[in-house]
Amino acid sequence: MVKILAIEDDPQVLDNIFDILELEDYDIVTANNGRRGVEVALKERPDLVICDVMMPHMNGYEVLQALREQQATKTVPFIFLTAKADRADLRHGMELGADDYLTKPFTPQELLQALLTRLAKQKELTQHSSEQIQAITRQLNNRLYIDPITGLPNRLTLRKQFLNLVQAYRQAAKGTKILGIASLRVDRFESIRRDLGYQQGDRLLQSFAGCLRDSFADEFVAQIDNRDYVVLFRPVPHKRELLDPILALRDRLSNPFTLEEKKIFLSISAGIALFPRDGNNIATLTSNAETAMVRVAEHQGDTYEFYSSIKHQITAPKLDLEADLREAIAREQLEIHYQPQIEATTQTIASCEAVLRWQHPDRGLIPPAEFVPLAEEVGLLSRISEYILERACDRVVGWQKEFAQPLRLAVNISNQQFEQAQMRHRIAKILSNSGLKPEDLELEFAENFLIQDVAIAQRNLDAFRHLGVRLAIDNFGTGYSSLQYLQKFKVDTLKIDRCFIRGIERNGSNGAIVQAILEMSHHLGLRVVAEGVATKAEAIYLQQNHCDFLQGSYYSAPVSAIHFSSKLKSLAI
Repeated sequence: MVKILAIEDDPQVLDNIFDILELEDYDIVTANNGRRGVEVALKERPDLVICDVMMPHMNGYEVLQALREQQATKTVPFIFLTAKADRADLRHGMELGADDYLTKPFTPQELLQALLTRLAKQKELTQHSSEQIQAITRQLNNRLYIDPITGLPNRLTLRKQFLNLVQAYRQAAKGTKILGIASLRVDRFESIRRDLGYQQGDRLLQSFAGCLRDSFADEFVAQIDNRDYVVLFRPVPHKRELLDPILALRDRLSNPFTLEEKKIFLSISAGIALFPRDGNNIATLTSNAETAMVRVAEHQGDTYEFYSSIKHQITAPKLDLEADLREAIAREQLEIHYQPQIEATTQTIASCEAVLRWQHPDRGLIPPAEFVPLAEEVGLLSRISEYILERACDRVVGWQKEFAQPLRLAVNISNQQFEQAQMRHRIAKILSNSGLKPEDLELEFAENFLIQDVAIAQRNLDAFRHLGVRLAIDNFGTGYSSLQYLQKFKVDTLKIDRCFIRGIERNGSNGAIVQAILEMSHHLGLRVVAEGVATKAEAIYLQQNHCDFLQGSYYSAPVSAIHFSSKLKSLAI
């Protein structure tokens, strides 16, 4: 049933509208002033709004402007009711985004005809938009999942293929119980490509891809980047059968590639992990295979090695680090730094991401990648996250007041916190205590965690959204996800992972992926942040392709609150 919201301060007019529309089986919701009308619209999500122009608290123009600023009501058809038909007033309403005007008094036929016309037009636009999104999705799938230079599938295809192989593994005969995954790296590729130049380097990549296809004709090969590849093997009876295609590739590479009379020799380092011994998901297995591969590469390369949990185990003194971390939390020695997010069109600071820094008195700066997983493992992460949120929210509110300019705050939420109901209550309390508006806080969630259970992820995202905060998918493109999730997850922002931004102006594959992501995201009404912008050329490329926000060392590394204040004072990066 079509839902209509009528906003009118005259009770008699409102009753007339209700009676007319009820007879036509419309679902009617009403509001007797503008402010209430905005609240009802955001809660009820009507298919069309009828609104009086002259009302107390908020007039019709202010109502329209407020609804057009919200993603949920941005495109809802809007019809004004007015007792006067001044041309300037009509033009003003149309400029704000009104779809039609009805002059009081109006007949039931005039009202119904205006509704039917607007609803039919909206249906046509929605259908057209849906067709556009489907077309873009098809194009995006082709561009996202296949490398344009080599024609090989890329990392986004791995998860689906792995799940298919696991199913085949479980259905295989008992004697066929070895499922392997290999990480391959072309030794010295970056230096070889620099010597050749990018054009000849691309030709070399194409030739090497041909060798991969021939050597692994029966296996699935994905390209991670120019020098790194992953092979998913079909279930086999013995480990040694995993080595046959790797050895075949080494034999092929013993013969040089010839480019413009130059002979180029390539070699590979390979690491192999086994399912389920070395991991039961694609992320763990690829990580372990890569660990073995890196060990090979560090010892001159051109060979292979199986992953061994004993050989490759981390020997860092975790107990000592845990004790130091607990002391650092108790003494508030953890520091919060802020990295600006730059609005691409104006090149001004629009937001800042709060990141944690730990300056250990003896070990120096300890990166978050080392101590955050430990904090999560020993149950300290919630305390640390509350500390970041409390301090950062207070700090941003202070900057908003001091500089009288809008500023948003972005904070990463861990997988563990994502599932905690009490975390949402803590965030609500922190917002209330600090005075930070919910819409000025953006919570970032890792893409690979969201896709593990889509139904639960949707439910948890909705719970966070009810706080009024903005939501972002972080490190997009690294979680082996499908683009269909962008339409399922109700988020506001997409953060493109830095691996797609590096050298984007000269890397055709990354450029195609980022352009496609931008086009798709904007069709879905999402804002896009490019992470890891390190050069002027990358920034210009992203500006020209209409990326919304830029973040990275080209503008500023994460800095202390004092240095960030200085940036806001000068409004210069």
